[in-house]
Parts: sequence; structure tokens; C-alpha cells
Amino acid sequence: MNGSDSVQYAEVAGGRIAHRTVGEGSVDILYVPNWASHVEAEWDVFPRFLRGLSSYGRLIMFDQLGVGLSDPLVQGGLLALEEWMDQVRVVLDAIGSERAVLVGHTAGGTLAALFAATHPDRVEALVLLGTCARYERTDDYPWGWTPEQRDLIIGNLEEVWGTELHGTRAAALLFPSLAGDPEVASRWARWARQACSPRTAGNMLRLLVESDIRPVLSTIRPATLVVQHRGDRLVPVDHGRFLAEHIPGARYVELAGEDHFPVSDAVADGVLDEIGEFLHREHRSTPTDRVLATLVFTDIVGSTEQASEVGDAAWRGVLDEHDSVPARRSRASWPPREVHRRWHAGPVRRPCPSRPLCVGRPGRTGTTWAGDPRRRPHRGGRASRR
Repeated sequence: MNGSDSVQYAEVAGGRIAHRTVGEGSVDILYVPNWASHVEAEWDVFPRFLRGLSSYGRLIMFDQLGVGLSDPLVQGGLLALEEWMDQVRVVLDAIGSERAVLVGHTAGGTLAALFAATHPDRVEALVLLGTCARYERTDDYPWGWTPEQRDLIIGNLEEVWGTELHGTRAAALLFPSLAGDPEVASRWARWARQACSPRTAGNMLRLLVESDIRPVLSTIRPATLVVQHRGDRLVPVDHGRFLAEHIPGARYVELAGEDHFPVSDAVADGVLDEIGEFLHREHRSTPTDRVLATLVFTDIVGSTEQASEVGDAAWRGVLDEHDSVPARRSRASWPPREVHRRWHAGPVRRPCPSRPLCVGRPGRTGTTWAGDPRRRPHRGGRASRR
């Protein structure tokens, strides 16, 4: 096993996630994993690239729940994209890192971008490699997969995952510069078997293709580098160009070649050169007092009349019960904060753009109300940190 530190574990809702650090330095570099990963076996397929990252600072790696050395998901379930993203925060907290450079490839880039938008104070800089804002094609995003292509890709992946045929096909698509090397294809197949099962691979890819982070791109504030290979067959260059055009101030680099992953030494060196130059020149992010948040506005219908009927003491109990629901229904990792309250109602702010407070409708929260609480979430807006 390469690297200096052994694998450690951090507690999250649903299990423990494996993480490790390699190297040391004044800068923390968190490598956000793709949808399948293994913190030890990654070194068998990306040795030069990972060693290069660790030369720039302390390299942090982790496996999300359900893959690699992390705990399996209960009954084969899947995490929401925001829950997967929250594991980034858990790992940073576990190793005592206040801020880190986030480097994400493919799905890891999607998560890194979402985390940078949601927690800009924890992100020193953002590096997106072969990343998409979304994978499925729409009228206003014509570069993605059609439903037929999606089903064919996922079906073929599940059928051959972890086999020698999988390694051969992966080389032809993901790193064609090494397609003629059977040893590289064999190492990739072995990595796949260690990372996850065929069914998990298919489920994870289904989760990925359902994601769409286009609405948050304009809110990303940390300095951002987007790197794309001109002949990438999995993620065509239009995906990378879209990211760079919609992330404020992003630096876009288009490299020659067809490889999607930096498996070969030459491809790894090319990507590392761009990352190293970027970190040297632009790694300081602009301070911001804005984050993404969900705002929930509540109102108890007929509050004035009800307060007069039941009296101040009883009405105080109704308000206390009303105010406690967002806190109870929100996950502990996303605690709500009351922004402002009038006598009978008020908004609650929660620091995540795409995970609304699950306060529900009357009769579905398990709470009996003296009034009719009306709630309306507003998602994805910019909220002042003050």
C-alpha cells in the first residue's frame, strides 16, 4: 500500500466511512472520489496522479458509504447526492481540516462543486476534472446521454463489472492511450471488484445520471479550475466548457488527448502540471458572506383569533410546538436556524440548497396543531451568512 498513513474511520449517519491521509504540507487537498472507489486500490490504477497530488500538500482520500472500505448501505439503499456530499464535511472535521482544495473527477467533481457552493468557507479552491453539470440530455443541455444510451451503458456496466472484459472495455473508453496494455486492463478490473459489486455500480451510476447541479454553478465562489481532454469519449468537451462558462471566474484548460482518467503517466503529468500552476497562482478564494440555503416560511392560519380563544399560556405552547418541528424533522448535520420571527410565524434557514426541511403538511408530521400551519420552502437562493 502506498502512502504514509493507515486507513481511519469516521462516524456518519448510517455507518462509518473510511478515510486516509498521505503526505504533509500547509495545504490540504481532498480528492473527492468518483461513484466507485477504494482508498487503497486507487493507488493501483492512479499511482502517479495520486503521488503528484500528495506532493502539493496533505492528500485526503475517502470512500463514501456503500463502496470501498466504508460500511455497506443498509439493505442496498442509496444516499441522496446531498448526503454523499455531506461526507466531505465529516471527513474534513474528522482530520481537523478547516479548509481544503477539493479535487473531483467525474461524479467526484459534481459533489465537489456542490460542496463548494454550500460550504465556501471550507473550500480553498476547486478543481474539476472530466466533470458534468448533468449527464442526461435535455433541450437546453444537448450534450448528455439519451434515455436509450443511459440504459444501455448502465446495463452493459452491470453485466461485465469487475471482469476482464470490463477492464478491456474500460481501457478503450476511459484511457485509450493504454488500451493495448492487458496488465492495465487487468488492474482496472481488480480495482472494480474491490470498489463495489456490479449491482452497486449500476445503482450508483443511476444516481449520478439523475443529478443536475446547473442551478448552483453561478453561486460557486472559490477559485475554480476546469480541466477537460479534447477527445474525451465519456465526457465530451462541451460539458467542461459549460461548467467554465457558468462558474464565476473559472479557469478552463482543454488538453490534447482522449483519456478521461489520468491512468497513464503522461496524462497524469499533464493534469498535475495544470493543477500545480493553478494552486500556485490562484488558490486563494475570495471571501464571501453568501451561502446556499433553503428558506422555509411558516404561518399559522387564524393565529390572532386562536390566541384570543385559548389564552396566552396555551398559545405559547402552540408556538413552541410550531417552532420545534423544523429542528426535529431536520437531520442533525443540517441544523436549521431561525432568521426572524413575528409573533405568529417566521422563516427558518437551513444550509443546503437542494435538501428542503421535511416539515411536511398538516396531518403528516405526527404533530397535532391548534391551527393550520402553512409552510413554503424556497430553495437555492443566496442567503447572507450574517
